[in-house]
Amino acid sequence: MDVNEQIRERWNELLRKGVLLVSGTTEDGEFEYTFDIDRLKQVDEDLYRQHMDEVDSSLLNLFVKGIVDLNFTEEEVTVSLTNRGKKWAEAFAE
Repeated sequence: MDVNEQIRERWNELLRKGVLLVSGTTEDGEFEYTFDIDRLKQVDEDLYRQHMDEVDSSLLNLFVKGIVDLNFTEEEVTVSLTNRGKKWAEAFAE
């Protein structure tokens, strides 16, 4: 089985298990997906951990670059764009 077949098989498995959810379609008729992070944790703890590690790393990188602010409370972390982040996002959207 080649890499593309492995990815397709894994994608279909996550769809069957309710981790990936079809959330709509694009103007071109392509499916759009979301995923249920809580369900992912139940179904595949290793993939969940990999995902969370990547999210943590990416957020830390954006924080270090001054793109986002991170505010911690006992219950949650709030992420917000800094002024620099807003300018970056506006330029990126153009």
